[in-house]
Amino acid sequence: MRNLVLCLILISSIFYNSCSTKMSNSVKNNDKPVKDELLFEEKHDPYVVVYIKRSSCFGNCPAYEAKIFSNGKVNYYGQSNVEKRGNFTSSVELDKINLLVKKAFDIQYFLLDDQYPDPSIHITDAPTTFTSIVCKGHNKSIANKFDGPLKLIDFEKEIDNLLNSITYTSIDPVK
Repeated sequence: MRNLVLCLILISSIFYNSCSTKMSNSVKNNDKPVKDELLFEEKHDPYVVVYIKRSSCFGNCPAYEAKIFSNGKVNYYGQSNVEKRGNFTSSVELDKINLLVKKAFDIQYFLLDDQYPDPSIHITDAPTTFTSIVCKGHNKSIANKFDGPLKLIDFEKEIDNLLNSITYTSIDPVK
């Protein structure tokens, strides 16, 4: 058991260090902070860094999907029981995306189970929150129907907080 715990700690530190080796608050000679290195790659073709989808249920569960891209673009689709219904677009600063990715490493997102609860438990009327993070070669997706760890639920809320803090432009509203 002790060896298993040590192995998990080692794996966790390897994942964390591989994407955040230069995450520091080092200071230049003029005492201005050096900007943190991005934990995701800026490629010519933008890709989804942070993804969240909340599925519908038989009740009033908010159902929507949002993709946050490596260039700061945000695509949002509100399906039901949300203020913004339809397709919307926006943008967010790269450092805010970086903070979400850093938070994913802080909570050891890449070491969490892929699905909560265990796939053998079948529940029909519970919404599922799907999240995904892509970070310099690392890719992890989690489906959280219920019973996910509190740190995962808090992380999902942080994504929502970022999405709710930006202004959107309607592309294709649903009436």
